[in-house]
Amino acid sequence: MKKSKPRKDKDSCPLCSSPNDEGLEPQESPHVENLIDRRDFMKTAALGAIGASAALSMGDLLTSLPQSPLSPDAIPGPFPGRVVEVVNPEVVKEHHQVDIQLLRKMMEKGMAELTGKTSLAEAWKMFISSDDVVGIKLNCAGGPLCYSRPEILDEIIRGLKLAGVKEDNIIVWDRRQWLMTRCGYQVNRSSPGVKYYGPEVTRVGQEDMNGYDAEAYIESDIVSRSLLWLSRKPSTRSHFAEIISQKVTKLINLPVLKDHGTAGITLCLKNLGFGVVHNTARFHPAPYYGAPIIVDVHAHPIVRKKTVLHILDGLWAVWNGGPNANQGNTYPSGRIFLGTDPVAIDQVGWQLIEANRKVLDYPPIGGRAHHIAATARKGLGINDPQRISHLSFKMD
Repeated sequence: MKKSKPRKDKDSCPLCSSPNDEGLEPQESPHVENLIDRRDFMKTAALGAIGASAALSMGDLLTSLPQSPLSPDAIPGPFPGRVVEVVNPEVVKEHHQVDIQLLRKMMEKGMAELTGKTSLAEAWKMFISSDDVVGIKLNCAGGPLCYSRPEILDEIIRGLKLAGVKEDNIIVWDRRQWLMTRCGYQVNRSSPGVKYYGPEVTRVGQEDMNGYDAEAYIESDIVSRSLLWLSRKPSTRSHFAEIISQKVTKLINLPVLKDHGTAGITLCLKNLGFGVVHNTARFHPAPYYGAPIIVDVHAHPIVRKKTVLHILDGLWAVWNGGPNANQGNTYPSGRIFLGTDPVAIDQVGWQLIEANRKVLDYPPIGGRAHHIAATARKGLGINDPQRISHLSFKMD
């Protein structure tokens, strides 16, 4: 039985209506330089009504994207195409509580199967050294019902400490600090211990560069007409948060299992593509559906070289109506996904979302999720189901 009515794709997250991230129609500008040609965007966007099965071949259409050389220390990391899924329905309880002991076993199982290490400390040391400053990128947009859970975060911090990382060298963050506080995370910018904060402090938006790096940005000719940045002029730049460009040496991505009204899904790729730079809502509307900025962010050395692990929080999920979460569209799912390849994780997660939408009689996402194929075409991961090693473990 459905818990909420399907909504039209044009419905957008209210977060996008704030002055610093307004969802507007794109300009006439045809493309982001060195990314995806508008003709290819139109081809893939036209597939949106066909369904997920047809969308699996969209990578063939994105032939204009240059391949990037793979490196063991950069996305897609040491395990391209490997997706470890650990499922235990009993881990989620009533009133959105989590069985911490079951979750710990799930996390330990996931890390062991991903890395092949029998020692949890050794598994974490594959990605982190004791002198690293580690950022953990949350997704709090669906809070307080469906967001990066503190129980999973605690297990990540535990693993980092086993690898020798000091608490003072751990930064837990999201782009919008006010969303973190709405989810119950308490801000700590300077006191001893783990730091919790983000560059955008209030919902009303900001008109300065506080928290963002003036020297590190992505340039695009897709312009948001009324997006006010830099002396109230429309900006063609998306600047990186200082946390990722200046402060951390390694990044762990902790997204959530949700659909998205424009991008189709918001999992690993969108959590970084829209969450580590500002001025992103201009990429939401058709025919882009988020793909240009998602691809460019992951191809940028700041993200590609620093991001070492993705852990997709699927304890609860939003199959329809995301990125917002409410009592009517949030479902217990009881699973986590681990990997170094965000494209492969998103491909698996996308198909899980599509399967649940079909059961609940919601229309398929289809071509709106073409950022997965677009990112794969840049050599940043594997989206071909035949080349993905999806290891699923159900724990009792």
